[in-house]
Amino acid sequence: MTSYKKRIILKAAGGIFGLVLIVLLLKKTDINQLLSQMRIINFNFFWVIGVTFISQLMGSLGWQYSLLENIPFKKTASFYSIRLAGESLAQINPASFVAGDTLKAVLLKHINNINYKSGAMSLLLWRIMYILSTGFLLVFSVIFIFNDLDYANLKTVSMAIAGFVLLLFIYIFHSLKYERGVFALFADALNACLGRFKFVINAVKNLNEIDRDMVQFYHSKKKNFYSVFFLTILHRVIGSLEYYVILTVLGMNISIFTCIVFDTATLLFRSAGFFIPGQLGLEEFGNKLMFSIAGIPGNETWLTVSVIRRARQIFWILAGFFVYLVISGDFKDKIKVESENFNH
Repeated sequence: MTSYKKRIILKAAGGIFGLVLIVLLLKKTDINQLLSQMRIINFNFFWVIGVTFISQLMGSLGWQYSLLENIPFKKTASFYSIRLAGESLAQINPASFVAGDTLKAVLLKHINNINYKSGAMSLLLWRIMYILSTGFLLVFSVIFIFNDLDYANLKTVSMAIAGFVLLLFIYIFHSLKYERGVFALFADALNACLGRFKFVINAVKNLNEIDRDMVQFYHSKKKNFYSVFFLTILHRVIGSLEYYVILTVLGMNISIFTCIVFDTATLLFRSAGFFIPGQLGLEEFGNKLMFSIAGIPGNETWLTVSVIRRARQIFWILAGFFVYLVISGDFKDKIKVESENFNH
């Protein structure tokens, strides 16, 4: 059985699991209350689209400045289009973000004449910065939000996680400053324990290569490094405002920090279920759990928010495929072949 077929089976099983989870979550749901809240949202849905557009734009700029090459600002529109097309593919493809990033690298080569290695490394650097910005926001959100909750055990665990992330930040920036590399310690431990295996040797080699590029990026383009970090933070903060817009329209008073916590928690749930198409059921479960912890009123509110976010997701997937058809032009078949070769 090929790896592609295995991914298809895994996705199918994940889809069934997601549907079952949705059914369980929908028990005791007041449909009339849900429809009432949906009517309140109405055309305010376009505010959600506007917020996510700006968030995506910040993400595109962050990716653009992750390249070691100097890319003029006028290229931002093409980076935005390429990123949108890649993210749309990632939402529905069994290979998830791997397929999406592959398409981005191939489109980047054809449209902006940037070689595969530079394109792939920029995507990897951006994802690392995305993780760093998520950790940064998590620390501050935990400090501001969970300190006011009455869940003693949750507060302890959350503060412990925040402390660990903070120590991780210190280690990462210390390693970059002294040209040690972010993954150097892990790579050395991996090599010492399992260095006799070929796949471990290849993994260590790749980690060392990533470290070299990250150290080079940090020292040769420090301004860009911190710009990307700042842009990824903006990308996350503005993206979390989706919760703020929806809940404010529904007449609820909510802080930006709470929205960031909701967004981060949803991201963690979605990441855990990467094999489930569209992470069906996991985002909904995350919303219901976090709304319950935060004391958001209304049994159907979590579902209203989930439906609006799913509608936004479908909107941008369709927009991404439309953009792909426009920007791929006469080399669609070539892109398909090169994307398959790139994955292999």
